[in-house]
Amino acid sequence: MAALALALVALPVTLARLLGPLGLDTVTPGAQLAGLAPLAGCVLAVALLLLVASLLPRPPAGRGRGARRAGALGALVLVAALVLHAGWALGPLVGGPRAGEGTTGVQLRVLALNARFGNAEAAPVVRLVVEHDVDVLAVTELTPRLRDALREAGLDRVLPHAVVEVDDGPLGSGTFSRWPLQELAAPDTTFTTVRARVAVPGVPAGVVLTTVHTWPPLPGRTDRWQRDHELVREVVATDPAPRVVAGDLNATPDHSLFRRLLDEAGLRPVGDPSPWDPTWPSDQRLGPFLRLDHVLVDDEVSVPGRREHLRVPGTDHLAVLATVEVGPAPAG
Repeated sequence: MAALALALVALPVTLARLLGPLGLDTVTPGAQLAGLAPLAGCVLAVALLLLVASLLPRPPAGRGRGARRAGALGALVLVAALVLHAGWALGPLVGGPRAGEGTTGVQLRVLALNARFGNAEAAPVVRLVVEHDVDVLAVTELTPRLRDALREAGLDRVLPHAVVEVDDGPLGSGTFSRWPLQELAAPDTTFTTVRARVAVPGVPAGVVLTTVHTWPPLPGRTDRWQRDHELVREVVATDPAPRVVAGDLNATPDHSLFRRLLDEAGLRPVGDPSPWDPTWPSDQRLGPFLRLDHVLVDDEVSVPGRREHLRVPGTDHLAVLATVEVGPAPAG
């Protein structure tokens, strides 16, 4: 019975992920469930272990043949479900070589941070920028108070160039850079999206960096979430290479909207592209369970490299530190 209960808990998540390409994961409750696919896979593994244990030989008073047959069928169903989840989790890892691998380019370090209504503590943020030799800092939920605190903590001395749109609550965003920035037109998303061309030395065309924060898939309000992703996708897909997208996309690799952004814009996550490695909520005792924060790169001219998750006091998101290698944009 315990195995059956666990399987029934995981089933809606499996269906939401399986039927996501048909649109099930863009509406309530599929949008909320699909991101839990890695957890559902773990639940199914436990259910399978419990079921197998129940089928082991017992004393004469044990289960009858019919019950054992039903248990074996259930085990086959659980194995099939686990194969699905394993494919979703491991598929990106065996997807073949990435374009641009083996090239030599300019190293770029990007730190993406959701500041949680501007409550992230400024001094630790600046300390991370210095300690990790960050070249570009992409901040979402950037408030006027946090902008002033970052300035007082010395951010402008290490990243003197900025394109920012500060606002109250979750609305503001900003890009801070070691090198000059050229502000570019940005899509009219619910929360501010900032686009800028970073004058990276050794990269003649510069790097187009989009700092993005989409609306979350709240129950009954997923239409705004879809709209924000569509606006971001349309702009990023037409940007010239090389491109970097950093921020809180409020979507995991198990959401079809996220995978569509990767496919249509020709982007890849930095580092391990598996759906695990969560970033939110980082302030809970059990730790984060959703990977909402990302750094994505143009796979034609950028080499996906290392990714680290860093804690910042005051926010419930782990910051994402990505180190990538950027080469010159292709001719023509």
